[in-house]
Amino acid sequence: MNDLNQSWDIVIIILIVFGLLFFGIAAYALQWAAKNGQFQKFEKGSRVIFDEEEPEGEIADRFPSKKKPKAKH
Repeated sequence: MNDLNQSWDIVIIILIVFGLLFFGIAAYALQWAAKNGQFQKFEKGSRVIFDEEEPEGEIADRFPSKKKPKAKH
């Protein structure tokens, strides 16, 4: 039973190390992005994809619907 506890201890230690490593890399990436101005004018980048053919706020794409059959007189 002692060997089983040691193997779980190793797994937990590995998970903690990888978690701290991931957190450190994420914190560094956010700090780098803030320092290099990646968060300035944040909303401007979201409007770049819109143009005259598909203006912002208007629905231009629609799912094709079934055409209604014409009524016979």
